Amino acid sequence: MTTGLLAGKVALVTGASKGIGRAIALAFAEQGAAAVVLADLAPDGEPGEPTTADLIAETATKALFVPCDVSCSAEVDRAVAAAEELGGLDVIVNNAGISPPVPPFPDMDDATFARIMEVNLYGTFYGCRAAARVMRPRGAGSIINMSSIAGLVGAAGNCAYASSKGGIRLLTYALAVELGALGIRVNALHPGVIDTDMSRRAFADPAVREAIEAHIPSARVGGAEEVARAAVFLASDLSSYVNGASQTVDGGLAIAF
Repeated sequence: MTTGLLAGKVALVTGASKGIGRAIALAFAEQGAAAVVLADLAPDGEPGEPTTADLIAETATKALFVPCDVSCSAEVDRAVAAAEELGGLDVIVNNAGISPPVPPFPDMDDATFARIMEVNLYGTFYGCRAAARVMRPRGAGSIINMSSIAGLVGAAGNCAYASSKGGIRLLTYALAVELGALGIRVNALHPGVIDTDMSRRAFADPAVREAIEAHIPSARVGGAEEVARAAVFLASDLSSYVNGASQTVDGGLAIAF
């Protein structure tokens, strides 16, 4: 794998304490990013495991953890300000998101739907806005929004999550058009079934996992590091003419629906 693709760049990753966010932050460090701001509710992942910042400390990349609830715009603004203090924000990955268990649609309450939208869609909007404000004067930057294949296709039992992720996809398209002339690229990643804490709830039963994998054209669940590689591409100059893209990382699952 090519190294040094992000040499000198300052990045911000929300939801970086575990899962896909952690994998992206580590991949950015491996690719020589000058600094990575890790924005999340707490710095810890699994009990007893090193934090993302601990792991990045083993590289030449500077890591800074910033407590951040992405549903609060002021906290997102503070995270971006921290990146600015480290040399200027080049890349933001709006990755933080939730997918809590929800009741059947007719029984869903207002607060449950609203909370999912606040974190997933509003949080991404806040990150895009804060990043655009500091990237605009420099005329350059890469904004990467974490959607999902649920933002491309519908499925029973996830109307709130799918609505939030579909909103992220269209927000990405709109901003790519609006910000492209300013030198700011805006792209979306659409992971499929990835082996993270969030998805493991769905296939705790081996039989369920087997059934899921049977439906994926690549016949397996993906790894967080595979999503991270796609994020590295979109963050790097290799994707200098990629703007407004929806990149699936799903083993072909979206086209198999």
